[in-house]
Parts: sequence; C-alpha cells; structure tokens
Amino acid sequence: NCADIPADWIVLLRSKRCLKDTQGNLRLPSELLLRTPDTEALRDIEPFLAAEFDTAQNRLLLDLLGVRSTPSGTKKIIERLGALSRVPNPTQLVIEISKLYEALDRIVARCAPPELRSASEAFEQKSLVLSESGEWVTSGEVSIFSDEGSQSGSIHHLFQNLSMWPRLGISERPAFERSLEWLRSLPAGERVETSTIARVRSILRREPQLAWKECQHWLSLDLTWEPVERLANRQTKTAIGKWEGLAPAVKRSTADLRMLSEVAWQQAPFAGLRELGDAVNFEVTEVREAGGFVTKPWLTGLGKGLCRVKLDDEQRTLHVRAVAERLLQTRWRPFSRLEVTPYVDGVPAGAPITPRVIWRGDDLFVGANASVAKLHKDLAEELARPFNDRSVAEAITACIERDAEYVADFLADQFELDEQLDPPSPEIEGGDAGGDAPKRREGEESGTPTPGNESPAKTHEGEDPAGEEAPVTDDPEEKAVENEGEEKALRRSTPPRADLMDRYAAKRGFKWHAGEKCYTHQDGRWIERAEAPFHWVEKSAANVDSLRIWVQEQTLAQGIELPAEVWSLIRSAPQLSALLVKSAAEAPVALGGEELMEMQTQKLITLYPARYRIVETVR
Repeated sequence: NCADIPADWIVLLRSKRCLKDTQGNLRLPSELLLRTPDTEALRDIEPFLAAEFDTAQNRLLLDLLGVRSTPSGTKKIIERLGALSRVPNPTQLVIEISKLYEALDRIVARCAPPELRSASEAFEQKSLVLSESGEWVTSGEVSIFSDEGSQSGSIHHLFQNLSMWPRLGISERPAFERSLEWLRSLPAGERVETSTIARVRSILRREPQLAWKECQHWLSLDLTWEPVERLANRQTKTAIGKWEGLAPAVKRSTADLRMLSEVAWQQAPFAGLRELGDAVNFEVTEVREAGGFVTKPWLTGLGKGLCRVKLDDEQRTLHVRAVAERLLQTRWRPFSRLEVTPYVDGVPAGAPITPRVIWRGDDLFVGANASVAKLHKDLAEELARPFNDRSVAEAITACIERDAEYVADFLADQFELDEQLDPPSPEIEGGDAGGDAPKRREGEESGTPTPGNESPAKTHEGEDPAGEEAPVTDDPEEKAVENEGEEKALRRSTPPRADLMDRYAAKRGFKWHAGEKCYTHQDGRWIERAEAPFHWVEKSAANVDSLRIWVQEQTLAQGIELPAEVWSLIRSAPQLSALLVKSAAEAPVALGGEELMEMQTQKLITLYPARYRIVETVR
C-alpha cells in the first residue's frame, strides 16, 4: 500500500519557478502561501500566490504542486523580530512589529509542543519583547501588565492582549524574582558580556534598592559585576568624559548609577557612596600658557552673586557660598597645551589627559585655540561640578560670556539673594593679558604649577603630591629624617650604575672619555649626563640635543617603573626621547618615544599608576 503517485509533469513543475506571487515575481510553488484564515496574519510577511490563481477551482492542482495553506512555523518570524530589535527607535516600527506579533500569535495557538518549546527558549534568550518603555527585553525581564506604582517593565500596551504571551513563559504580573535569580548567577568580579549589559542595566533600573540588597553586587564603571563592599565611589552623570582614562582599579571601585533617576541615587544605599568627580583630583603636569591672565567680568559677577544666594537648605547654602568664594578669586588662564594627571587619594589613577577646560585651585585653564562658544558646554560643566546643584548649574550655563549687568539681573531673578551680605572682594588685581596681569597677594599659594616650577603631580618616592613644603624643625630626629630624604633625592638624581649604559654606548660605537666624563663617537657626537629627570643626553656634532635617555634596569615584560613627569616629557617630545631598558636576555634595549606612543596606541603596552605613599598614623 502506498500514497498517490503524482504524474511526471506535476513533479517537474514543483521544481520550477512557475507561479507568480502578489508582486508579480515568479517563485517555486513551495515558497508561496494560499489565503486562508491561518495564513491571513502573514500577509506582507511571507509571499502569497497571486489572486488570479488563488481560486477554488485551482485548489486541488495547487495542493499537488505544494503551495502551502498553513504557516511554515515560528522560525522566520522570530528571525524578523530579531532583525527589528537591532533597529534604533523601535516605537517608529510598531506597525511592522504588530504584523509579526499577530502572525506569531496565530501560529503559537496551533503549533506542536516541540515548536512551542523552541519559540519559548528564543524569547527567553533573546530580547524579542517590546516593552512599554520602548526597549527590547527578554521574556524573563517583563510581565504582561505592571502593578500600580511599580517600576517593573511591562509589554507595550499595543500588544498586551495577544494570547501567546503566557504560552511563551511571560507572567501576567511582575515576577522580579526571576530577574534577580539571573543576576545572582553572574560571576563576581568578571566583566559582563556586551550582549547582556543592556539587560543588567534594565533590571537594576527597575528595583535598584532591592537588587543591591538581594544580589550584594552591582555593575561597575568598568562593566564588571562587583561585590558591593568593593564599591567606594559612584558615577551618576550621563557624560563620562574625563573618566575614560582612569585606571581599571578605580573604575572597578565605582558603581555605575547612570541608569538610575536622581531620586533613586540620592537614597540609601547609593547616597553613602562618594561621587567620582569628588574622588578624582586632576593635577596639572604640563601647561603652556598663551598670554597672561584675562579678566572676565561675567565670571566675577557670577561669583559675587552666588556668594549671596539663599537656598531652602542651610547646608546647601553654605556649600554654594563656599564654592562661590573660590569662584570669585578664580583667574582665567588661556593655554595652548595642557596636560593633567588624575589622582585618587593622593595616588596616580590613570594616564594623563588633555582637557579643553579645567578648574584647578583658583585657576581656570581654558584652551586658547577655540572660541568660548565651542567651549561653552565644557566650561559650564567644569564650573558647575563643584557646586553639585542643578539650579546653580543652569544659572552658570545661562551667564557664560554675558555682561555683568545681565548676570546680576539674572541671579536676582532666579535666586533669593541676601541683601545684608557683602561678598568678599576678589584677591586679584590688574587687567587683561595685554596689560598688568592679575597678581595674587604676597605669600599666597596657587596650588597649580607654572612652567619651570616643580609639578605637584610628580610621583617620586617621598614627594608630597599636594606640593606642601615641609615645616622647619630643630628636632634632631626630624632633621635626621630630612637628611635621609635629601640623600634619597640625591641618589635619585644620580644615574643608575653604568653597566647598562656602558654596553649600550659601546654597541653604538661610543667610547668613554675619562677627561670629559662623557661617551664620544668618532663622527663628533657625544653622550653626556643630562639635567633631571633624564639621565643622559646625546648631542650631535653641532652641539644640539638629539636624544634624551632615561635609564632603568628593568624589562618591559616585568614592568618598567618611571616617574609621571618622565612619561609626560616623552609624550610631549617623543622624537627626542628614549627609555633604555633590558631585554629578556639582559641586553640593553632602547625604546624610542615614537615607538612607545605607537605601542600604547595599539595597546601593546598599558600605563599603570605604580607608586604609593605610605605614612604612619600618629596616635
């Protein structure tokens, strides 16, 4: 016994593109669908047979040729949904999404258990559900309806009434416990996969306090899943800006709260974390000024007005006035090049950066190569950061580059000002860069290095990053400590033992000249001791510096420790700088500055803060 055997011409036509679809394209019969109640939802999704052939008289023939009258399954629709989930602004595609959901709803209602199980797994593993917030989420992150007052995610209201959601494993009401269970399964201290970062942020945003308490972990700024006891800082602002170059250890100790609302991160436990902007201190390691100080009437007017501000909260008022007094003494310093190094708790915390605007102490460094209009956003953010007050930030944004009268009127309109309080007078005098530059009172410390002076950002062992001078003492024991420090400083200024340098010089054809105390070459070049911080300098026959050499008897594989100022000087003039280190075979190897910069760009080397300062606590 066997089924009906089709004629040869039927078998032949099954393999030919012999039928037209609704668009007039010739297709294989098996590619086409007939219009039936089951296939109606697939219109504009899959190809249908042209209407002139789709008639009752032709049904027997069309069945023999293999034209389908039932949907083929869920796979194609799920693939289409996956493609749409990668398109930005999905709410603009609700019509196309609705067609796919309705088609899938009809298929799921009649499909076999194995196919239903496969569809449920796809929705559980991939973000195929459009939520009410306009985000694509998995079936475990959402419910069909949301409870009143709950921040949990729900399916978009246009699709909540489809009957397929319970079949696909989506609960009718929020089931946040499932999401927490998934979060708890993430490995502690490891980087979260790129494909799941959006899901993690979505869950944390729904119930942040509960997620913190139940999981005892949180997403760090380095995108790692960190235990809460390791988190000391927080990042709440959307713009990350200057934090990109921070060391991984600092990022890992910073909780990423940018997905939360201001109301959420102002509450416990997030309120107890230190703001990253307050933790990081940028020390100026190199500055090339473009003229003298510039007087900005709007800056002075802004400082005077904010010194008289009265806010609802007394603590906020005192804080704003304290920062405003600093603003009143601030000098506008144009620069052509500026390099700053981030510090956290007195320790270098990342690679140097070159910001366009930075407020350091009583000096506002502003790039001279761009107009204030182009720097407006950077300027507003930098001035507003220490105030940490939204209303003050908005006032600063509105007052930049306005005349003094506008600033005064604007502040009087936006704030309640204390009429009885006289703001302190600026402690700077003088005019624009062309005339007498503003000068500080005699004996005042600026806290910011100037060209030619020691930078407080040096990381030599024993130096104070704050740049404070040690007090004079007559105590013999303290003097002994001072003398020991001076001896260490002297040893630091003395080049390392000459073995490595001797071999390097001999390898390049230089010979030691005892009388001149330098290495000489027969073509007229020589290598002599250099001014700090470099150890040696190679000079051409015309007595011109051609290469500054810093020597360290370490290998690149083990790590090379060098002061921050040396790295800064190498970055500023890589063609004139080199590090002399050892190879794995103990041979001298010279790493040119340009080669080091290229290696850093290609991430073949990594810059880490390596020096720490340990001070005994006096009880």
